[in-house]
Amino acid sequence: MDADAKAGRGNRADVDVNHIVTWLDARPRESVLYISFGSIAQLPGKQLAELARGLEKSGRSFVWAIKEERVKDTGLLVRGWAPQVTILSHPAVGGFLTHCGWNATLEAISHGVPVLTWPSFADQFSSERLLVDVLRVGVRSGVKVPVMNVPEEAEGVQVASGDVEKAIAKLMDEGPEGAARRSKAKELAAEARAAMEEGGSSYSDLTDMIRYILDLSHKRSHQRETSTTALSVSLVAAELRNNKGNKIESDASLSVQS
Repeated sequence: MDADAKAGRGNRADVDVNHIVTWLDARPRESVLYISFGSIAQLPGKQLAELARGLEKSGRSFVWAIKEERVKDTGLLVRGWAPQVTILSHPAVGGFLTHCGWNATLEAISHGVPVLTWPSFADQFSSERLLVDVLRVGVRSGVKVPVMNVPEEAEGVQVASGDVEKAIAKLMDEGPEGAARRSKAKELAAEARAAMEEGGSSYSDLTDMIRYILDLSHKRSHQRETSTTALSVSLVAAELRNNKGNKIESDASLSVQS
């Protein structure tokens, strides 16, 4: 996928993609945490503040899809639609704090980036289990329930800043556990790429689906043509019968007149 295609996945980026890439180029390999909660999920204000404090405490460089401005020299905040594929494919990115939406899940896997899971509702909790328990490329943030089910007295907060800091440290860990997670993520990315290449399972399945749709379209077109032909024959036959009946009536009338 070329640079323009990466930057325009979903929508055109609302920011200068080159600015983001240049900023990432200046960071060490796999040192940056990318943060995005997608286009729908939103954190309550106090939870947002706890996340921000946890990020600050972690000392990690990050790109956060929220608004565009620098946070000292540590972070880059992006307002509007972020060029997610461009960011995830950059070698400086070593982790992805995600709401576990399905597109984000697939993009994290296909780019070999370990994830810090922060589901908000619905199937995002199932995606979290897939990433953490099945594929073993994720770390839980500590979110337990959908955002709308958080008790009122908690004021929207499920993960305190200290727990955010610990979760980030675990995800970006450079020890054996972190290395194993990154290795597994890269292995899955290689499998995903192979599946999409000619002869791969995804390539073959998509080809089969397109072939099936084309065959179905041809069959239905043939059925319509056959139905149209049959209808035309029926109309012609009816017209002939009608004409024959009219002729008989006309002959009978002439005989009476004679």
